[in-house]
Amino acid sequence: MEDESFTHMCHEHPLSLIPDSDRKESYRYRSWCYGCGRYFLPGDATYGCSLKCGFDLLLHKECMEMPREIMHPIHPAHSLALRATYGFKECAICKWDGKWHLNYRCSQGSCDGFLIHLGCAGGLNDKDSAQPVLNHPSHPQHELRFSKKTRWCPFPCDACGATEKGDSYTCTICDYSIHESCALLPASTEFPRHHPAHSLSLAFDVPSVYIEYQFECAICNKTLPLRRWVYHCNLCSYVVHTNCANSMFDNENANAIDDEKEITTTIFPIAVDDMYEEMIRPFVKRQKEQILIPSDHDNHNIGGNDEDCDFNIDIKCASIPNTIKHAAHPRHNHLKLELVTEDNIWADVCAGCFKLISPVWSIVGQYRCSGCRFSVCANCVMLPARNKHRSEKHLLSLTYDAYVNRPGDFYCSSCEDQMINPRMWMYHCRDCDQSFHPGCFPATSGQYKNINFGTQQYVISSSHDPHHRLRFQIITKKKRCDLCHHDSYRISDWRTYYHKSGLYDGAGFQCESCFFVACIPCGVKHIEDAHAI
Repeated sequence: MEDESFTHMCHEHPLSLIPDSDRKESYRYRSWCYGCGRYFLPGDATYGCSLKCGFDLLLHKECMEMPREIMHPIHPAHSLALRATYGFKECAICKWDGKWHLNYRCSQGSCDGFLIHLGCAGGLNDKDSAQPVLNHPSHPQHELRFSKKTRWCPFPCDACGATEKGDSYTCTICDYSIHESCALLPASTEFPRHHPAHSLSLAFDVPSVYIEYQFECAICNKTLPLRRWVYHCNLCSYVVHTNCANSMFDNENANAIDDEKEITTTIFPIAVDDMYEEMIRPFVKRQKEQILIPSDHDNHNIGGNDEDCDFNIDIKCASIPNTIKHAAHPRHNHLKLELVTEDNIWADVCAGCFKLISPVWSIVGQYRCSGCRFSVCANCVMLPARNKHRSEKHLLSLTYDAYVNRPGDFYCSSCEDQMINPRMWMYHCRDCDQSFHPGCFPATSGQYKNINFGTQQYVISSSHDPHHRLRFQIITKKKRCDLCHHDSYRISDWRTYYHKSGLYDGAGFQCESCFFVACIPCGVKHIEDAHAI
C-alpha cells in the first residue's frame, strides 16, 4: 500500500511513504522521528509530505497512526489531545521537557498543560464504550466480540501489528482488534531457544524504559512499536516482538564472507599490550614499501604538480583490518569496515556509544554486520578489552551487557555522572558493582589515548625548584595549575577542555618530588626557556 497517503495534524498536506531515493535528496539530516524522537533504523517505513513542499519532518508509520485523543491512567480526569508542542514543558512520565516532538496534552486550564510524550503514552485507551463479549486484560475498559475472518489490511492487529486476514476479537466502537491467536498468548512463558535464563512476561504496551533507551527487538533487531505487545525480561532488560519470541529462525551464518583472505583471526576488543603485535606490526610488514615518512626537505619543496593533502590517520586506525569478529556481537560471524559518507541514506547508531555514525556528527568509520543492524563506530571498536583505574585494585573488562541481571541505574565511579544509557559499553566489575565510562580512563581509552607520554624529564627553573624534575603525564596530584592558577585551559579558539575535577585526570606537567603541577600551555611556555634533562 505504498501509494497511500494520510492526513495528520502536524502538517497541512497529506503524508505518504518516503522512498529511500527521496530520503537521500531531501531528508539527509532528518535521522529521527518527529513523533517519538527515536532514530530511524534501516528498514523503518517513514512518512513525509507527499507534495514535497519543503516540510522536512518525518514520522514512523505507527507514530503517524497514533490516535488524536486518548485517556491515560496517569491522568484519568480528562482526555489528552495530540499536539505539536514547542517549548520546555516536562513530560509527566519521563520528566524530560517536551520540546520538538509530538505530545498528548490536557486542554483544561486547571491542569496547567499536563503533558505526556507520544513515546511515553504507553497503553493508549480510547474513550468510548463497547459491546460485552470477552474480557481481556489488554483492553479492560471494554469487552471484545469474536469476529470471524473479517480483519485485514490496512487495519493491523493491535497486539502484533500484522495485517493478515483471520479470526479476531474486536471492540467495534473504539476500533480495537486482536488476532484470536494473540488473545490466547500466555502472560508468562519460557522461550529456551532465545532467552534460556528466565521466563518472559507479556506486556500490552512497550515498557517506557525500552523506549527511553531505544531498545530494538533482541531477535530481529527492528524498532519496537509503541502500541504493540512484547515479551520481556525485567531482570535482563531483554525485549522481543511477540511474533519473534515464537519464531524458530536462525541467522547465525547470515553474513558469512566468501573471501577467506579478508577474514582476520583477531577477535575485538583486544588488550592494549597486544595491539602492537596483533595489528600494527603485521600492517607495517604488509605495507612497508608503501609507507612514506616525509622529511623536512619534502615538507618545504613540494613539486608544482603535487597537491598539498591535509589527510592524517593514526597508525592504529590505519592498521585495523577490513573484517573483524567482535565479542559484543557473537550472533553473526563477521563485521565489515565501512566508511560513511554524505551519500549514505541511513545513519546507523553505534552499539557502543549510541551516537549517530554520520559525517554530520564527525564519526565516519564503522564496522557493520550485513546480517542485521549491528554497527559499532571506529572509536568504540578500538576500546581496549581491559582497563585499570587508579581507584581500583583489579582490571575491569569492557562490558556490553552490564544491565543483565542488574536492574537500576549505573553511575560512573570516577566522574560520578549517571550512565545516560544502561546499554552503553562500560568498564564494569560485576563482583564489586563498579562502573566507569571509557572516557574516564584518559590515557588508554579517553581523550589522551593516542598520546605517548614517554619518559622525558623537564625542569622549570624560573618558577619551580631546579632540582625537581617534571614529567609530561596524566595529572594525579591536584586539580589546579600552580602557574596560572586555573582549573581549565584553552587549547585553541574553538576548543576548551573542562575537567570536572580541574586538571586532575587531564594531561599536564607533574613534579616527581612534590605536588607542583602545570597545565600544558603554562608548561610549554616556561619550558621553552628552560631545558630538558
